Amino acid sequence: MSSSDCSIPTSARRPRDASLAGNVRRSHAETLEVALLLCDLRGFTELSNGLPSARILQLLDVYFDRVVPAITRMGGVLKFMGDSVLAFFHGDSAEAAAAVAVEAAVVALRRLARVRLPDADLRAGIALLWQGQLRQYRLGQSARSP
Repeated sequence: MSSSDCSIPTSARRPRDASLAGNVRRSHAETLEVALLLCDLRGFTELSNGLPSARILQLLDVYFDRVVPAITRMGGVLKFMGDSVLAFFHGDSAEAAAAVAVEAAVVALRRLARVRLPDADLRAGIALLWQGQLRQYRLGQSARSP
């Protein structure tokens, strides 16, 4: 599936500047239409038990270099959690955001499938966790920079 294979609104592909760039005013809430995606490196514990730590870091770099651009090019906002990536996609509707999340997942899996390494088989599991409304708040001390 590519961008030209389906009609996904352009607005679902790009994060809205204020909300996703961290420019929400303190003590202000904003409701976003989003889809959440989780991408997890399969067999990571086994890999990390069988290979030197320097090689594990190299493999994680290869993995993230394939997965992250597929997500960010579609407007996904990332949070790294070990060998997993949690991303959320923002659109005019939750359904539009979910369609973009699915497209990003397909691209990420295709990019990762092209990797051939002699000592590791890098595979990922991807789940579309949720779609709907998300309330975003900016919390913290008043002197905190935006």
